[in-house]
Amino acid sequence: MRVAKKVKKEYSVKDDKFPLNGEYAKLLIKSHGLTYAKVSEPAGVSENAVGSWVNNRSLAPREKVLKAFKQMNVTEDDLHTLVLEHPSEEVRQRLQKNLDQAREAYERSQAGESNKQTDVDFDKLADQIVKLTESINRVEQNQKEIMSFLNQSAHDRDKQQLYLVQELKEIKKAQREKNEIIRGFQG
Repeated sequence: MRVAKKVKKEYSVKDDKFPLNGEYAKLLIKSHGLTYAKVSEPAGVSENAVGSWVNNRSLAPREKVLKAFKQMNVTEDDLHTLVLEHPSEEVRQRLQKNLDQAREAYERSQAGESNKQTDVDFDKLADQIVKLTESINRVEQNQKEIMSFLNQSAHDRDKQQLYLVQELKEIKKAQREKNEIIRGFQG
């Protein structure tokens, strides 16, 4: 009898399947100028599969993620950056919805076998969901802090570039003045 997968409260790189840190995965893909289609090729999956991983409609298989993200220099050592260790409320609900749909499909397929019991422990699953919900606020706060840091870093980089452009203008101005002085002595 097939057992429906349960939404876990915590994931790690040791899991065979895990939710992706979608925001980070999207930034990584975009920063390398890739599309979901290009990311999917090395893993032998469809671009819809990559989209489902990134948007947390399905759990991402560990080995497929390693193959897909290898072209972005993601190795086994830094795979942890792609794992959404504590899924948010929204992700949990999406995964729960998919779990429920799979369970309903299973139950429909087993409708003729009413004497068989499913192996899913829904009480234990409910407890895990409650514990997962407790972790969500901490994770969302961490995500906000990371995004704030990234935005500040981009702002600081822009300020540095502006400063360098102004310094170059000053150097060119000083060079022109020096050249005029030299021409004055020569003329």
